Amino acid sequence: MTVGKLYHDDLVVYGGALVAAAKLESSVVSTPRIAITERCMELVRAELSRLSASDLQQDFIRDYGSGPFVHVLGREWPFLDKERRQEQARELHGEGVADMFREVRSALPLRYAHAPHEWAKRKLEWMRDYVNRSVVEHGLSEDFKVSLP
Repeated sequence: MTVGKLYHDDLVVYGGALVAAAKLESSVVSTPRIAITERCMELVRAELSRLSASDLQQDFIRDYGSGPFVHVLGREWPFLDKERRQEQARELHGEGVADMFREVRSALPLRYAHAPHEWAKRKLEWMRDYVNRSVVEHGLSEDFKVSLP
């Protein structure tokens, strides 16, 4: 994620924001995540400070040493919270948070086994670690953690 001008229609995408995002993607992002540029983080921090909600940053953004990224598996996302409540009320059958983690747990080892090169395997190892941290954060059983061959 970055900040800058961008033009797009059904056929064309161009602008400074696209160039900045492409540079970040090619030079920094080596893991499967939505990376956030420092300029974007400055805006997030300023807005959260303005709202006296600086503690919300931890709910939606993580940094495990390679730069900030969107914490897509965080507990506080409204869609996950809604699914968790529906699951607890037994209103969902096969579509809840637990099923999402079950699907990830079964998909990552398959992708890893068929990874075309070491770089792809490293990305999947990062994803395993990220998912496993999120399993703990959600308070799910250890059975939901991902293991790779």
